[in-house]
Amino acid sequence: MFLERILTVSETGRMQGRSVFEFMVDAVTSHFANRTSPSLLPQSGKLKAASTAAYMANSIAS
Repeated sequence: MFLERILTVSETGRMQGRSVFEFMVDAVTSHFANRTSPSLLPQSGKLKAASTAAYMANSIAS
């Protein structure tokens, strides 16, 4: 279960051009500071064009 979640975070971060390490640091820091955790939801205009095309191709193929 842990590995599946980390792989999801990694792939989502890659698609959004975000640093997985920075996201994980923010998530752990937020947890221990009792703050809201960072979101993996894409922010408009932040997806890489190639990743978006690959994501769409995989969605259509499924």
